[in-house]
Amino acid sequence: SYVSAVAVLFAALGSGTRAAWVGLAAAALIVIAVGRRVLVLKPGLVAAGMLVAVVTLFVTPVGTRLVDAVDLSQGTSRGRLAEWRVGVDAVAQRPFSGAGPEGYRIVLSESVSETYAQIYGREQIVDRAHNGLIDIAVTLGVPGAVLFLGLVLIIGKVVFKAFRSRDPVLIGTGAALVAYVVQQQFLFPIAEIDPLAWFLAGMLVVRVAEPQEFLSWSQPTPLVRTVLFTGLLVLAGAGLVFGVLGVAADRSADKALAAAIARDFDDAANLALDAGRLRPDSITYAAVEAEVNRLSNTAPGLRAALEANSRGLRYSPRDPGLLAGRGALYIATARLDQSEASASTAVRYWEQLAEDDPNNGRFQLQLGVAYSQVREWEQAESAWTRSSELSPRAVEPVVNLGLLYVGQGRLSEARLELGKAQAREPQHAAIAELEDAISQAG
Repeated sequence: SYVSAVAVLFAALGSGTRAAWVGLAAAALIVIAVGRRVLVLKPGLVAAGMLVAVVTLFVTPVGTRLVDAVDLSQGTSRGRLAEWRVGVDAVAQRPFSGAGPEGYRIVLSESVSETYAQIYGREQIVDRAHNGLIDIAVTLGVPGAVLFLGLVLIIGKVVFKAFRSRDPVLIGTGAALVAYVVQQQFLFPIAEIDPLAWFLAGMLVVRVAEPQEFLSWSQPTPLVRTVLFTGLLVLAGAGLVFGVLGVAADRSADKALAAAIARDFDDAANLALDAGRLRPDSITYAAVEAEVNRLSNTAPGLRAALEANSRGLRYSPRDPGLLAGRGALYIATARLDQSEASASTAVRYWEQLAEDDPNNGRFQLQLGVAYSQVREWEQAESAWTRSSELSPRAVEPVVNLGLLYVGQGRLSEARLELGKAQAREPQHAAIAELEDAISQAG
């Protein structure tokens, strides 16, 4: 048992997941409080454990991460609180219907403030609320969250009964469930782990239940048993098939991206198409196919990329990644064919995206690029300025502004933008282009 405890503790600390640490701490406190009657704590073992804890905190990165976790003025804790505020606002937007599975990434833009965007950025698409209860409320609405909370309270009663027993196995199982529920409030339900937790809860329910609490039930008829067995067999078979197809699709997608990096675009396109055929229900492979075709930067490749993107949007019409990807394809098409029609299409598209998500600095950046394609320099300047305000650590908008000012002979303003870029990320590759442009302009 000691070996198992050390192995679990090592894995938890090595993972760096502070939510798990909080859950384990809660479990440890409960075991110490309720397990006094069945656990014998040897002084030497306690001293050794305390020594290991001190060394771990002060010698390894664990201590730094713990300090960061409890610092509410900055770091992870501040970010978590901000995420929870955004999540609660997302729930308030749809309190009864919820956003549906995988819907948080779609509705997030309605709840993100300008301040949040400036502090935490919008480069990464946030798709979960990092709080179990809020995450469920966003997905299923308040009614779903209430049902979930009720179920947790029922299991909590069972766990309390387990703590009152003298069985170390029951106490440990109850503590494990408490640890999982506590850590989930700093993370979110995980599809690979959640079923195991509920399975463990079901086992605990059976172990602590009184004889009168069991319901008697009659044996189903042979026909009912056959139907149930067949249904379970079909579900298991379908899960196996989809799992195998998913693995094969992942491998094809990885090979497609590698081939595109090697500039073997024909092979990349075929491999990406194979991945999409294996799992046509997944928008991931549609996005991969669109990307490898976009990298070819040819008219046929861009048309194929738009077709792949359209297939993904049919499954998820409001997915922010697919929408942004389509805008990038419109800009690439305008740059390639240099036609007014393509450039106008890109402008209209990005104007709509920026209107729908006004606090997205990346969208403002691309809107400015689209305006530059039609030589609407004033609008481009306005969009890049807004992008710089929303993304105060991003280099691209200030470099674009600097290049725009160089082209207009506004060298003093260009140098100011160069200074901003150097302050934000001195080693960024785009800075050299701006430096050269300013140098050549005098």
